[in-house]
Parts: sequence; structure tokens; C-alpha cells
Amino acid sequence: MNIKEEQLKSKLQDYVALAHLWHYLQAGHTKEDLNDLLIKQHDIEVEILSQYGLPHTLYYSELFQFLGLRKKFKLKYLNSFLKKLRYEAEKYHSRPVISDLALLELAQDHQLDIEEVLPELTLRLQPEPYYTYLYFAHLLTKQASAADILQELKIIRKHDLSLKLCMLSNDKNLLKTPEYQKLLDSNLKFLDAFLGEFETSFDFMHFVNLHHG
Repeated sequence: MNIKEEQLKSKLQDYVALAHLWHYLQAGHTKEDLNDLLIKQHDIEVEILSQYGLPHTLYYSELFQFLGLRKKFKLKYLNSFLKKLRYEAEKYHSRPVISDLALLELAQDHQLDIEEVLPELTLRLQPEPYYTYLYFAHLLTKQASAADILQELKIIRKHDLSLKLCMLSNDKNLLKTPEYQKLLDSNLKFLDAFLGEFETSFDFMHFVNLHHG
């Protein structure tokens, strides 16, 4: 459902307020304490970008962050920001269409940033732990083909496994429960290797440094 421009501006004002609050609180709080603020900002970014048919890539996210962290905010900035999004949308939609497989092959060949690739896929993914593992440990290292990675992503989407994989990445002991045992029968080609590479919880930077450092 399309959102009117005034509603977009209202959401952007909320975004700016959240960004300023996060900036004010970050010195005295842990990342975990501020996670709710970041999630709310993320959700607003995704919702507004979707109105323009844009993926939530790092590039577009940084446009929001620049707006949110301007010290002296003025309402006129909202008009400029929405004008910029319209311009970016025109550019984006005038580009040649590229298939998911071709995009993953480009990522593999040119070592592209995960935050620019996963949201661009028609599956519209974000760098969740299992996806991150697939990307760094198998795609970029060429341990697996782009076709194999895409097939894995499609299985996750088809069987709605994303949330379970996220929960599992926080606590491998969940595999002791019958519900999570079913994951082992879901034909995920790389799950066993994923489980074998961490003890209790997934460490994003560990895999980035290990497989792409």
C-alpha cells in the first residue's frame, strides 16, 4: 500500500528522532541496550525504501543515516531527502534487470559487499547469520557455486526456516529439541558445516575475518 508524502515525512521525523536518541545514548549504553532503537530505524528505512521499489542495501541505508545524524535538523531537509530517493529510484529502475544467479556470480567474482548483494536479490534478504556464513565461507571463497548458494536460499524461503536458523545461530543447543531437529532433515546442504564451525553461538566478525580477511 502506497504511503502519502506527508506520512513519509512523518515517518522520517520519527526516524530522525530515533537516530538522535541513539546518538545521545550510545556513549553510556551497550549495543544490546540500544538494539530496539536500531531495529525501529531499520524498519522505517525498509518501509520507506519499499515505497520507491528500492532494496535495503547499505548504500540506501547510509542516505538515511546521513539524514538522521545531521546536528541541526530542519523540516526542509525532508523535501530534499524524498527528492533524492525519487532520483535514486529512477536510476535503479532504469538499470538492466539482473537475475539472482547472475548477481551472486558477480558477487563471487568481484568479492562484493554482502550488504549490497543480499538485499538486491528478489528474495530481499538481510545478512542474517546463516546467510552471512554461506556468503563468506562458501560463496566468496568459491567453495560453492553461486547456483548452490541460491538453491540453499530458496529452500530457506520455501520452508520458512529463516527465524529458526537465526535462533539456532544464537544457541546450538536448540538442536536437542524435536522442533529444531527437523532442520537437519530440511535438505540444507551447508547446515552441517555451519554447525561444525561454531561452538555455542555464531560470531559474525569471526567469519568475516576468517574467510574474507
